[in-house]
Amino acid sequence: MHNTIRPLLLAATSAWALTASPSYAASAATDVTGWVQTNSVSLHYQLVGPRGKAGAHAPTLVLLHEIGLSMQSWDEVMPSLAANHRVLRYDMRGFGLSEKIRKVSFADEVADLKGLLEALHVEGPVVLVGAALGSTIAFEFAAENPERVAALIAISPTVRINPPARSPNDPGTNAGADVLDKDGVRAYLTPKQADTIYPPELRTNPDRLARFWGMEYANDPGSRAATLRMFDSTLGDATPMLGKVQCPTLVVGTELTRADRAGTEATDPIVKALPKGQAIVLNTGHLAAFASPELVAPAILNFLKQQKD
Repeated sequence: MHNTIRPLLLAATSAWALTASPSYAASAATDVTGWVQTNSVSLHYQLVGPRGKAGAHAPTLVLLHEIGLSMQSWDEVMPSLAANHRVLRYDMRGFGLSEKIRKVSFADEVADLKGLLEALHVEGPVVLVGAALGSTIAFEFAAENPERVAALIAISPTVRINPPARSPNDPGTNAGADVLDKDGVRAYLTPKQADTIYPPELRTNPDRLARFWGMEYANDPGSRAATLRMFDSTLGDATPMLGKVQCPTLVVGTELTRADRAGTEATDPIVKALPKGQAIVLNTGHLAAFASPELVAPAILNFLKQQKD
């Protein structure tokens, strides 16, 4: 059954802590931050909770970040999620404090996630929450490992449904990768490019904006270039892969994304391709969890509550 909720602005609820720390730090006895060596790569992670009785038997939430940021992009969403759930977040290979790379594939990313779950003894089906490229990795993992995924939330998904045929001369995202390799992050992430993922009207929090530029400029150019080249493979039709995702899935679209498609125009085709898909649209931009945590956290929690009811 497909259920699309037309554009709306989700208000903060009592589940959202407005005092969320800009840099979430582990505090409970079961919280741990460290590195795991798996699939021939070193991955930096944080495992939090559960906090309180309600989270003791809830599925672990696994957060997958966007290209260009790191697991810190979830900082302001973490407090409300970790209140009643065990939460695992990590820096994908090439980003944050994980090992830097020069080549990567979606098979690598799926194997990294599987290896991390095994190394940390995260048992039972998990809930995957992916942002942008992170949602594509979540979809790929769920399609290949249906028994390991209880539910999935795809925020600003980058997959495409029945895209137009590409010209043989279309450089796709490889042109941007070439700029990164040659001239670095500042040459690639121009102010105009940044506007497409973090619209100016959302830049009302100076500290948040400073963290955005800090994380972006801290990127290893070669790792980001390699990931962009991997991303180029998402420009094909994702319909067959999405059809294998058997878990309940929430597709979170954004109204302010500066792209060819936004809002329901972006979410509807994906929902139709999913066996158990539904969608909402938030009044924010591509980096939804980072730029508008007060909207994203309640959306995640509301969807998780639906799975219990």
